[in-house]
Amino acid sequence: MIDREQLRRALEGAAVVYRCAQPAYTRWPQEFPELTYQYERPFVSNARKFEAAFGPFTVTSHEDALRTTLEWYRCRF
Repeated sequence: MIDREQLRRALEGAAVVYRCAQPAYTRWPQEFPELTYQYERPFVSNARKFEAAFGPFTVTSHEDALRTTLEWYRCRF
């Protein structure tokens, strides 16, 4: 179970990271028309080809990925 205070601290600044890294959502179709397929149908993914090319890998939890990303941004901005 995730502690609310830990989650709040981990997400602190996340809005800033999002705004720095991406244009406004409403501008995506105009600025990135080649990506519109992502919003038209669900994704189906499979790691078999990746594992065949690179070997087995450990999946990073969303919490760890978010924490690491925010730490990286906080060190640079």
